[in-house]
Amino acid sequence: MAFIAKLEIFLLRKLITKRGTIEILIPLYCTTNPVRYLKFRNSMKEFSNKTLAIRLKGLEKSGILNRQAHNEIPPRVEYRLTNKWQELTESIISLIQ
Repeated sequence: MAFIAKLEIFLLRKLITKRGTIEILIPLYCTTNPVRYLKFRNSMKEFSNKTLAIRLKGLEKSGILNRQAHNEIPPRVEYRLTNKWQELTESIISLIQ
């Protein structure tokens, strides 16, 4: 069991230290409302669209984000933290402060 916990910590550290990940997690932590892609795009102008999309997909694949795509024109995509990761983000924010 200790090995699994160490592996999870290693993977988490690797994930959150990637460029742009903290910048994505903080707005999601600060609200209970979903955050739209455009809000990320506007607040993270120093990141390319490709980098932002890769980070969002990686966080979704890791089970950190829930992604909801609405069948509308223009397309609307919203992101939320999963419940499990909402708690984890609280710990990360405490470490940053």
